[in-house]
Amino acid sequence: MADIGKFFGSLFGSAAAGVVSPAGQVIEGTSKLIGMFKLSPELKAKLQAELTEGNLDLEKAELAAQVGAMQGQLEINKQEAASANWFVAGWRPAVGWVCVLGLFWAYVLEPFVEFGLINFKGKLPDGIPHLDTGTLISGLLIPLLGLGAMRTVEKLRDAAGNH
Repeated sequence: MADIGKFFGSLFGSAAAGVVSPAGQVIEGTSKLIGMFKLSPELKAKLQAELTEGNLDLEKAELAAQVGAMQGQLEINKQEAASANWFVAGWRPAVGWVCVLGLFWAYVLEPFVEFGLINFKGKLPDGIPHLDTGTLISGLLIPLLGLGAMRTVEKLRDAAGNH
């Protein structure tokens, strides 16, 4: 049974092999399947042309769906930013402040608190929180800094009226 899986895996390729979309994977696999049969060169060329045309149609449909999803998200972002309710409009800055407070605790306060407790009490209590700063930095800080850099580029290029 594993041999069958390997056969179809080698026949249709994988996303890691450079094929980005599922439509591209189907077209690539079908193209390989056509190549396995002894067909006339004219028929092979005709089938390849139809596959290429079908691939373009599928990729256009996938791109249109992605653009539609992005436009919907942009509309939601505009409504959130325009909201007067701080709970709706302020969640993005709140995420930034949570990151800042977490890093402040992990790199500034925690070492001093531990130093003070060891020097004055002789030992550390069991309840001191230790934050996973790797996740905090890679999962929150770096993406936030990337968005800040993108906004700086927008401002330098005077995009969107430079608000």
